[in-house]
Amino acid sequence: GPPTPAEGEGRARVWSLAILLLLAPLPARAEIEPGDLTLTVTAEFNGNSPPFAREMVLLKIRGVYKQPILLEEVVQPTLANFSWTQLGRDHWSRTKLPDGQSAIAFDRTVAVFPHHAGDFIIEPFTHKLTVNDVGERRVVEVRSKPIPFPVARWTEATGGPDVKEPWWLPAGDVAVTDSWSPDPETVKLGETTRRIVTLEVQGMVAEGLPPRPVMRTRGILTFAGPVTRETLLTPSGPVARATYQWDVRPGVPEVIPLDAIAIPWFDTNTRTM
Repeated sequence: GPPTPAEGEGRARVWSLAILLLLAPLPARAEIEPGDLTLTVTAEFNGNSPPFAREMVLLKIRGVYKQPILLEEVVQPTLANFSWTQLGRDHWSRTKLPDGQSAIAFDRTVAVFPHHAGDFIIEPFTHKLTVNDVGERRVVEVRSKPIPFPVARWTEATGGPDVKEPWWLPAGDVAVTDSWSPDPETVKLGETTRRIVTLEVQGMVAEGLPPRPVMRTRGILTFAGPVTRETLLTPSGPVARATYQWDVRPGVPEVIPLDAIAIPWFDTNTRTM
């Protein structure tokens, strides 16, 4: 049955105690020394190359804290020239410093997507920490260093982020599935089959996926259905999925070859189309 108020309060105390034990691995130090509280931000560029516009880059934010922490709040820079999304919750863990001392590690991953080419700066992140300093509560602001963030211009003769055709799709991987119901070989003249094409793209959010492809072929009637889009967040970045569907009805009795649906994309790992 449900816990009694006393049991619920006891559980709450246990959770609070567990969190405090995790965040306070050491007794209060006499004073905060340089290097006791550090916050670093690293941009993981794909292929160690400057990204193009709208290409995902992971920002890894990591704090290592030797002082006991009572409260904390991350203040993120505005990221004015980027779209961004946080991947999952913040992660706290115990760690060892090179000298063997115990510390607490804080990790956050943010996927950013630059809007356009240029030389940008990721301004400092700030971690506001309430620490136990010789028995006194004290608020300390730990700041990361600003990091340069160059975004490359597309120099190939065709394609790229600034042209309408073909649709710009920078991705770590792309998968396309094509299904029909019922099997089109069983469909008679005047009957209808439904075609569903699903596009799954690693390293992109759903808003960046292309519109429904055009499917026009002589001898068939095509009725376009709704498009559904979703973004799945994973530790290695967002995965975007779009589903396109059509109802297809043959208008002539002979076999009708359909044109292929082509979806060109830029491989962010190999840096090639």
